[in-house]
Amino acid sequence: MEYKYLVSAIVSTYNSELFIEGRIKNLLAQTISNKLEIVIVNSGSYQKESEIIAKYADAYKNIIYIETEVRESIYKAWNRAVNVCNGKYITNANTDDRLRNDALEIFINYLEKHPKVGLVYADQFKSSIPNEGFDELSDPVKYIKPNFRKHLFLQRCIIGSQPVWRADVHSKSKIYFNEQFEVAGDYEFEYRLLKKYYIAHISQILGVYYRSPNNTNKEFENSYNTFNETYTFMKLINREHLSMLTGNKFKRYKIYLQIIIWLPTLFYRVIYRLVKTYLPKYELNSLDYLYWKLSLLYEFENRNNNAVIITRKFLSKLNSILLSRRLEELSAVENNEI
Repeated sequence: MEYKYLVSAIVSTYNSELFIEGRIKNLLAQTISNKLEIVIVNSGSYQKESEIIAKYADAYKNIIYIETEVRESIYKAWNRAVNVCNGKYITNANTDDRLRNDALEIFINYLEKHPKVGLVYADQFKSSIPNEGFDELSDPVKYIKPNFRKHLFLQRCIIGSQPVWRADVHSKSKIYFNEQFEVAGDYEFEYRLLKKYYIAHISQILGVYYRSPNNTNKEFENSYNTFNETYTFMKLINREHLSMLTGNKFKRYKIYLQIIIWLPTLFYRVIYRLVKTYLPKYELNSLDYLYWKLSLLYEFENRNNNAVIITRKFLSKLNSILLSRRLEELSAVENNEI
């Protein structure tokens, strides 16, 4: 298949007047900008992004600009952008994040050399100052991602905000973003992608993630809704994982969980912290997730009583929203059975 561009960057903007010009400039400064397409979807914003974008769209033929009259979910806007992309690879470019100038070149060189990898991600810096570029960071905080491992991905979305993936994921495999999600659509998309492709991590800091001090990032605007949506999906894929373990695989996984949770709590937490601090690429599952997963496994075996006991026992040791939610679910089941 012939592609007009090597990579397409999809940008969804809603009330991002503060960030949009810096985002466009950052993309145009990429070392492969001559092979880059920028697709911007203005999702019903009532700020003045359109005036800023028009200036660049008139000057650069590789910029496509789309406006919608009403606000759409970010995943609907991304699908809208994906459907007009002409690049061999695609990346989502959040308006408030920034890339190192050679980031896209590095990402794409990796994908070119690894044809079985469908999506790649890298490490980032975190910044709480709007519009700080990669070479302008006043107080850079490293955000080192773990290497991709499915058992860790089942616990949380480890990929972050600046992945690059093959356009074939959409055109051939028909994997698009689920527009029903508000914040966990990346996680759900990447999980479906994982069923057909490999996912890989580049151990380099290639971007800046803007972490708003006022919690204006979408995932932090309403932390309760974010947790609910992410938790519901995480539970779904973990149940699917258990259903795929048959015979000896299921038994071995159960024994593994039982051994881990019967280790002294303090011992595991110290090991977990040491690994996360000094070997972040090899991050371990958190202890509350392992307890939660064993509780889910007992429920899978129709041993709800054991699931309740194990959840209550370890909730008394750990202050965990994950285990608290689990106990609420199990208590509701108990009450319905009475």
